[in-house]
Amino acid sequence: MDDTFKQITAIVKETIIPVIGESARIAPDALLYGTGILSFLTQSYPLAVLLLAILEMTLGFRIITTIIKAIRPDLVATMPSCRQGFPETGSLAALAGATVFGAGGAASVPHFTVSLLTGIAVYLIVSMWSKIDTLSALGESWEARIPTSLSLTIVILSTFIFGLFTYGCLTIGNLFISLGAGAILGGLSFLLHNTIFTPDATNFHGLPLLLNKFSAGEPVYVCSK
Repeated sequence: MDDTFKQITAIVKETIIPVIGESARIAPDALLYGTGILSFLTQSYPLAVLLLAILEMTLGFRIITTIIKAIRPDLVATMPSCRQGFPETGSLAALAGATVFGAGGAASVPHFTVSLLTGIAVYLIVSMWSKIDTLSALGESWEARIPTSLSLTIVILSTFIFGLFTYGCLTIGNLFISLGAGAILGGLSFLLHNTIFTPDATNFHGLPLLLNKFSAGEPVYVCSK
């Protein structure tokens, strides 16, 4: 019995936990490349715009990080366990470093994983909230998707944050900076895309958007019986 327990413990420590940890480290990279591949394969307009949003938020995070690093270079962590993105020996290391994490992929302020996940979450939640009239018109099952998505978002973010605190890769101050930067950039990105590319660009559910013809001064035709 003891041997079985030791074997299970060894499998968890040597296999499962490292896989989960590495998956968490490359999560932002996976979101970036996964969104790009899916937008290409499905020819999805909202996914293509989301890919643009991720790149915009990444640029925003890099600018904020550069400014903070210039002011307080001691805030940038260099612990190997805090690495973000693919390792330097990986085939996508150069691309990942150039587009997402900077040289080496070290943890930084704001923390890229927390910031990017927060930014994407805010972008998607606000996208759904902006379609609340249509969701309400489609019924309770559709309208319930907003609180469901919000609850799942909180669970996922909390899991990542707990893991980062466990490894000592995140502090309270960095957490608030990361959450704030992600929320602001995600919200600004949504407003920009929703205005420039029209609401169809943020319509991830493919909803039949309700249009007010009277506010646009367009006639409403009714078929005669």
